[in-house]
Amino acid sequence: MVCVSRLQLPSPWHLLSISPLVGVSTLDVIAAQQQQWRGPICAVMEAGRGELYAACYQFDEVVEAGQLSYAMQRLSDYLLEAPAQLKEYVLAHVSEWVGVPGERALPPVLFCGEMSEASRAALSVQQPEGLFLTALQSTRHAVTLAALAFSRFHRGIVDDPLLLEPLYLRRPSITTSARKQPLLGGGGKMHRSGDLAQTEREEGALHY
Repeated sequence: MVCVSRLQLPSPWHLLSISPLVGVSTLDVIAAQQQQWRGPICAVMEAGRGELYAACYQFDEVVEAGQLSYAMQRLSDYLLEAPAQLKEYVLAHVSEWVGVPGERALPPVLFCGEMSEASRAALSVQQPEGLFLTALQSTRHAVTLAALAFSRFHRGIVDDPLLLEPLYLRRPSITTSARKQPLLGGGGKMHRSGDLAQTEREEGALHY
């Protein structure tokens, strides 16, 4: 669920290994393409097993020296939910995210990203109104990824190439082949928690 953008500084080919590396969430890219939307945005991706990856955002207009830009604010954690549960989550939090004291009406929630017709139907909400973009309108563009990466880079946010890894919201379905156990050392012994073999990558994969 992570896009990686390598910002290559002008340098000889043998110096490219020291170019800064910036990790950008795919959900951030999906949401950033709708930055002119003035209400809450819910970016989603199909995760399989009847679930969705999702995160909610809003954008604020920023005017500096006559230049208009948009500042992205992520309103939620990165989520892994079934469509019905995601709908309940959005309805439970949208008022605190964008509600205005003394006003009953809430702005529409814009759902965008990769989703099936079944997911779209399950996410449909009435109050506040839920609006959807088509798959074409939600298509990710490299220029959006680059813009987010450059923004992070100019704020001094870069990643260690040796530590950057995908953000796993679900434990990977990793199994260990009995035929390969002798190659792993330790006489084929494995540390287990329940029925799943634990590897360093599994233990570090669950950030949420």
